[in-house]
Amino acid sequence: MKVGSKIKSFEIVEIIERTVNEYNDYGRKKKVNKTFALLLSDKGEERVLMSDKYKGGNTNLNDCQRYAPTFGKGLKFAKHNMI
Repeated sequence: MKVGSKIKSFEIVEIIERTVNEYNDYGRKKKVNKTFALLLSDKGEERVLMSDKYKGGNTNLNDCQRYAPTFGKGLKFAKHNMI
């Protein structure tokens, strides 16, 4: 995974490292550093893909980060400024 690579119709525009919360089987929280790829399509759509999901050349864009909106149903894909 490197800047400029293509994943279907999305291009990796930046790779960043952020601290996220991970939970074990008992519900205990632990802060860990993770690497994220910021994806941008030709149509202007933004998606955020965690590097763990990309291992092995996985190109399933449904594995991108999601969030629950305040109003409405279902989940939406996270934007670059949400990470």
